[in-house]
Amino acid sequence: MLACMRTTLVIDDHVLMDVKRHAVETGMTVSELTTLALREVLRKRHDPPPQARFSIPTFGVGPKHDTSASQLAELRDQGR
Repeated sequence: MLACMRTTLVIDDHVLMDVKRHAVETGMTVSELTTLALREVLRKRHDPPPQARFSIPTFGVGPKHDTSASQLAELRDQGR
C-alpha cells in the first residue's frame, strides 16, 4: 500500500477548470493528474537541458579535416 499525504493547494480557478476537464477526458482523478504533472516538472529539473549546437563561421577555404599536424604547421608557416 502506498502512503499518501493529504495537503491543500491554492490553484488558479481557470487552471483548476482545465485540470478537471483533462482529468475527465483521460479517466484520471484530479489528484492523479496533479501528481503526474508534479513528477514531470521534477523529472525535467534533473534532466540536463539539450545543448544548443553551434558552428564557428569560416571564411574562405581552410584545411581539410584529414590534414595532419605537420601539414597544418607547414600551412601556418606559409601564412595560410
